[in-house]
Amino acid sequence: MESYVYEPIDLANASFRLVRPYQDDTGPIRCELFHAQIHDAKDAIEYEALSYTWGGTIKSCNIELNGKNMPVTERLFHALQHLRYTHEDWIFWIDAICLDQQNISERGHQVQQMAPIYGFARQVVFWLGLATPNTDQIFASMQILE
Repeated sequence: MESYVYEPIDLANASFRLVRPYQDDTGPIRCELFHAQIHDAKDAIEYEALSYTWGGTIKSCNIELNGKNMPVTERLFHALQHLRYTHEDWIFWIDAICLDQQNISERGHQVQQMAPIYGFARQVVFWLGLATPNTDQIFASMQILE
């Protein structure tokens, strides 16, 4: 499969990218990446901002982005696996996908836009990683304390 190549965003008009994972619990992770403007996000586009621990920087997993291949870290891959199982059509801002990390001028511009990007999000979703036996015990203990 051909590798994904970013289309430039309009830096003069506060453009940014959002990603929509397709709901599919069996196949490869497929997503649509599209452009939006921050003022549209404030007024019309409902999206979540995904915050997660990057972990390693090795991009050992792949997703399909607009029909093309995009390598992602294992942690982001697991987050997308779980988030696509919901019954909602979610739209996300995810820095590792929505920012062209190789484009220095875009990256610098988008970092300056992070306050409104996070601020206009409907909510910020935190992904801490896959559950372990210890996390299962912690959640069970929390239920007992309730």
